[in-house]
Amino acid sequence: ADFTDPVVWLLGFAAPHALREWLQHEGLVVEVHDRDPKDKVVPGGDIIQRKPIHHHGVARFPLGPLLELETLELALRSDVCPCRGDKKKRRAEALSIDSLHASGLLDEEGRQKMARREGLDKREDTTDYHSLGTVCTLRAALAVPVPKHLQIQEEEEQVHHKHWEATEHAAEEGHVFTAKNLRSHPSSPSASPTKWAPKAEPCRAKVGDAVGPWRRNQQEAAEDEEKLLASEDLEHTQAISQELFDAAPTGAASGLDCRFERYGRIFLMCTEGSDGEVIRAVLGTFHGLNAALLGLGPEDGEFKLRELSQEEQEDPHLDLLTGFCILDGRSRYFVMEGLREGHSWPQLLEVIPRGPDAPKLLHNSNIGFGERLYASFGPQLKQ
Repeated sequence: ADFTDPVVWLLGFAAPHALREWLQHEGLVVEVHDRDPKDKVVPGGDIIQRKPIHHHGVARFPLGPLLELETLELALRSDVCPCRGDKKKRRAEALSIDSLHASGLLDEEGRQKMARREGLDKREDTTDYHSLGTVCTLRAALAVPVPKHLQIQEEEEQVHHKHWEATEHAAEEGHVFTAKNLRSHPSSPSASPTKWAPKAEPCRAKVGDAVGPWRRNQQEAAEDEEKLLASEDLEHTQAISQELFDAAPTGAASGLDCRFERYGRIFLMCTEGSDGEVIRAVLGTFHGLNAALLGLGPEDGEFKLRELSQEEQEDPHLDLLTGFCILDGRSRYFVMEGLREGHSWPQLLEVIPRGPDAPKLLHNSNIGFGERLYASFGPQLKQ
């Protein structure tokens, strides 16, 4: 069959970061409806349009390669996989179409309806699309290129920096200036509140014409102030200012970045009998790092009962590991997430062995996610 009807998505003011994440992780799903009932022509020429039933085949297309192509067009091909319908849903669909009435129960149409109802409890047969070589092809195209994530991040951070410079004010005493944070701004590329925007009110030291880098709190800015005031002349002060900028942390370590794909996730499957050492190492590292971040001990009762506040759950720079673990008697399945550029995430990855005899691990360091999903579970690994 050949379907030539184009499908166009008008994205409008969709956030570029969200668009990139959808293209990378979601893709396109095409349903194959090859058993939908045909329209029925009744006496008088009227046509009764019957509702389509559930699909019996599905084809999935990844659209991530569109982000890297220069031609903006991509020809895709996917095998059609069989898909058996839900029995309860099929019965509800059939009963809504084949309604029985006492007046026509014994005629030919009534007997056909009864026969169809008798088959509702039977297992549905599926077409063997694989052996028949059934494929689905399509052509995907972008009207304009999607900006790179670093370009989007840089533009958003420039908007924040301009806002900080326009709203900073000095304290009553000293040379530390505090600015107001920016949750949303009309000129921001996303034009909507961003969960990944800095939540802290940035501060920096200013001594004469010399300025220090933006810091996440006043204490760090006060330390820069002391170094700038220790200078004896203007030229030396400018040199110290440059040294502060060169030594200042960047990215997630600064606590003032606008990175979107900041979280990493892993799936780890361990066997209870042979991977006990790995299980203990993962649990110990997970709870030890989180407890140290909160200033508690991993065995403390306070840590075991600790819950994250709403503010902590929404903090994009909170370097906390979150996740859950499922046990089935033979294996343990870990799903964990954390800041990709944080302090805890690399340490967790280090304790997980690699190799043919190691536990199964699903992780890609080049793939990030824009939201933390398991913050409500708290600092303990939910089991």
